[in-house]
Amino acid sequence: YTLRELTEKDMAGVLQKVAAMGFEGVELAGFGNLNADTFAQAVKECGLTVISAHIGIDDLLDDLDGCVWWASVIGTKRLTIPGIHPEDLEEDKIEETASKVNDLIIKLKFAGISLSYHNHDFEFENGRFDRLMEHCPDLKIELDTYWVKYAKADPVQIMKKYARRIVLIHLKDMLDKKDLTHDDPNPVLMTGKINVKAILRQAENANIPWGIVEMDRTEGDSLEDVAASIVNLKKA
Repeated sequence: YTLRELTEKDMAGVLQKVAAMGFEGVELAGFGNLNADTFAQAVKECGLTVISAHIGIDDLLDDLDGCVWWASVIGTKRLTIPGIHPEDLEEDKIEETASKVNDLIIKLKFAGISLSYHNHDFEFENGRFDRLMEHCPDLKIELDTYWVKYAKADPVQIMKKYARRIVLIHLKDMLDKKDLTHDDPNPVLMTGKINVKAILRQAENANIPWGIVEMDRTEGDSLEDVAASIVNLKKA
C-alpha cells in the first residue's frame, strides 16, 4: 500500500527493490500492473514471502472462491480485512456483521487460510474494536499501531491485551505536531514521536512473527523513506 503509486506502473521492479533493501516479505494491497499469476512469479524471483493480502469484506462475501484461488496462487495463508464501516460495528449492527465475519473465518479455514482484521482509529471509539473482537473470537488481528496512538490509546497496552490474537503489526511513525489530521504523512520510522522500540519489544515478547513497514503517505520519496525505515529498524 505504501508503494501503491509505483506498483501500479511496475510491480515487479518495486518487488526487486524492496527485496534489495533487506525486507523479507510484503503485504499485498492489489496486484498493481500484474495479475495473480505474474505477481506470483515476480515475488518468487526476488525471494519474498507474501505475508498477507488485504481484501475488502464485500469482495470476500461476493466472491470467496475467487479470493481463495488467487491467495493460493500467490502463496499466502492469510487474508486481512482492511476495515469495516463504523456503522456496522455499532451495537445494533454488530451481530449481523459478526455473523458474516465468523462464516468467512470458517470457510477460509477449510481452505487453509486465516482471516485477520486491520484497524484504523475509529474502532477505538465507542467500544467498536472490543465489540468486534468479542463477537468474533477466532478473528486474528493486524494491529496498526499508528492508528491506535492516533485514537489516543496505548499501542503497547493494546498489544498486551490482545497478545494471543495479534499476528501482524503495522509499524509507522507520527509527526511531532499538534492537531494531527488523517491527511498528515508518516515520517521515516524512528524519527517521529511514537515509541517504536517499545512496540518492537512487546512484539518480541508476544512472538508476533511479522512487523510491516507502512506509511499511508510519505513525507519524501516513498522508496527512499521505506529504505531509511528498515535501516532504522535494524539499528533498533
